Amino acid sequence: MRVGIQEIDPGRRTLAEYEPVAEVALREAAEPLARGLAGLRVVHVSAGGGSGRVPELLRSLVPLTADAGPEVRWFTVFGEFETIGRQLNAGLQGAETAIADEDWETYRDALSRAARDLPEADVLVLHDPELLGFPAGAAATIWRCHVDASDPDGPAWDRVWPLVDDFTARVYALPGFAPPGEGEHASFLEPGIDPLSPMNTKLPPAVAGSLLRSLGVDLTRPLICHAGRFDRWKDPQGAIDAFRVAREEVPDLQLALAGTLAGDSPEDWAALGEITEYAEGTEDVHVLTSFTGLGAAELNALQRVARVLVHRSLREGFGLVASEALWKDTPVVAQPHGGIPVQVREGTEGHLAESTDEAGARIAELVRDPARAIEMGRAGRGRVRERFLVTRVVLDELRVLGATVGA
Repeated sequence: MRVGIQEIDPGRRTLAEYEPVAEVALREAAEPLARGLAGLRVVHVSAGGGSGRVPELLRSLVPLTADAGPEVRWFTVFGEFETIGRQLNAGLQGAETAIADEDWETYRDALSRAARDLPEADVLVLHDPELLGFPAGAAATIWRCHVDASDPDGPAWDRVWPLVDDFTARVYALPGFAPPGEGEHASFLEPGIDPLSPMNTKLPPAVAGSLLRSLGVDLTRPLICHAGRFDRWKDPQGAIDAFRVAREEVPDLQLALAGTLAGDSPEDWAALGEITEYAEGTEDVHVLTSFTGLGAAELNALQRVARVLVHRSLREGFGLVASEALWKDTPVVAQPHGGIPVQVREGTEGHLAESTDEAGARIAELVRDPARAIEMGRAGRGRVRERFLVTRVVLDELRVLGATVGA
């Protein structure tokens, strides 16, 4: 089984750069947490290249943590082992798995070979289920689980539990995401968004409008947006259903379905085909992907101009797409799954709607009442500033590192 490993250089960023937007004296807050961590060699390892939520987080977390004192590097592992890794990822989220013993041993061997190319570290941080087979070696090892693993597939969990149990620390996004039996061994660290990234930085209205016109959006009519992977868990078809309900009250409403495709997975293309077919016959549904011109700036513009972000996931991890929209003063109507209720409080930053009819009605309410939508959006931006920016994640990361090495 082929495997490769590559270091990613996220560039240099400083805590001082983020102080104005976070409205926190970050250097002062980090100083006592970083005491004893100067020169600590920390290596983060992720799987699957540079796209996705984990790489988005590491692009800012790695340099900002390094600015506080530790020596932090980031490597990504890629290769055929990812087929088994994707099964583990799905299995820990509850999907049925069937990993043959031979495939499991091949997967473990591939990651062992990749580990030999890593530099020496005092702390090794492994991200998500794909890397559970990575050998810990002599370093203190932290497993960061970003998915909801509270109800894992039995065979998958039986495979990985002995490995998980050997790690120095296991860190989950929320207490409700920890697998059965973790108890006192688990730690928790909520993720956050980078307010200075191309996805979230301030965008002049004229620029946002120009970007959306290039995607075929009619700026004279109201728009709502669904953003996320095109897969069964994110349920973009459910967003189309809610849009159809809302259009009964707001006939000129538009929906943008914004999703990125890696381009190397048959499942991605199959999902895109299903969504496109499902949207046929419904006017004003814009299916947008990286292959139709959707990038970080375009997604920024969509979330900023949309009257509402609609999120209909059947099962959710932390769901940072909610914080991305709220940071742009856009209220959210979403299913109360995963980390969504932590970010969106009913009636404050948006609405939590279980049924399609309720979601459609809430969307229509906010589109027809811009003053209320603005009020919710502003409340959302304040909540994200307080709790869901990467600057807070950095401080928590320093706490976890200190606890791991006893600093």
